[in-house]
Amino acid sequence: MNTRQIECFMSVAEHLNFTKAAGELYLSVPTVTHHIQSLEDEVGEKLFERSKRTVRLTKAGETFLYDAQAMYDIYRLALRRVHDGRNRPMRIGCTSRFQFGELGVALRHFRNEYPGVLPGMTIADHGRLIGLLRNREIDIMFGSEYMVRGEDDLKFHFVNDQVSYVLMSDKHPLAQMGAIALDDIKDEKLVYVNRKPVPLQSDNPVKQILAMHTRDHRDIKCDEDVTCLTLVAAGYGIAILPAYRIPFAELGVYSLKAVPVAEANSFGYGFVTLTEPEHHITDFVSVYRGVDATFK
Repeated sequence: MNTRQIECFMSVAEHLNFTKAAGELYLSVPTVTHHIQSLEDEVGEKLFERSKRTVRLTKAGETFLYDAQAMYDIYRLALRRVHDGRNRPMRIGCTSRFQFGELGVALRHFRNEYPGVLPGMTIADHGRLIGLLRNREIDIMFGSEYMVRGEDDLKFHFVNDQVSYVLMSDKHPLAQMGAIALDDIKDEKLVYVNRKPVPLQSDNPVKQILAMHTRDHRDIKCDEDVTCLTLVAAGYGIAILPAYRIPFAELGVYSLKAVPVAEANSFGYGFVTLTEPEHHITDFVSVYRGVDATFK
């Protein structure tokens, strides 16, 4: 019996659905099924009754659930005691300082469970961060689901879906629109940060128009997020940014307005780690998800 079997059992018991459990654990349905079957073989009892439409706990499953939860809690507590006894780093890769807001709230909660883990932040573009991750110079980084496609050594941890916004002065003629079509801003000057953002899928209209616009216009390139916001607020141009790069709580300070891009495709955003992160890293991701939900 191992912890992965217990995790699969508890997730299926909670959702009574193998597909939802697989999604929660970022495993395939056959993998979850295999772990459940292996656990049932070890226990010597069927833990779930399954049909084409329903899944429910058997009497043996109901009994085992209580003890499984207790075993898993003891295991996690033991890990935390071991980890808390050390001053160990958790090095986080960021692509924008505006990621620090939710990150700081999440770390405050995380510190209560792992006071011995000392976080540090590195800001760089996603290509540089992936290199640092693979060299084990950072432990976790913000990123998108598209960063790990075809990368067998990386794992994506979903947090939320992101869309892109047009950022402009609140005095801009388009500032009061509910959504802005890319055609509405084809003649606008763009202000952009000279650092690769989290990559979008190749067919995303926003990515395509940014490439074309930069080729055909004399857009303004700057080195820092704050510089970008300042220039946009001063009316030098507009910016097209994903939500994670926009400090929504500070827009009033800069006299800015953020309006969704009408054609923008959403993309999965969260964290990227190596395929087998340590337990305190996955626990941090869970804490961050909880904090992120409260920000919605």
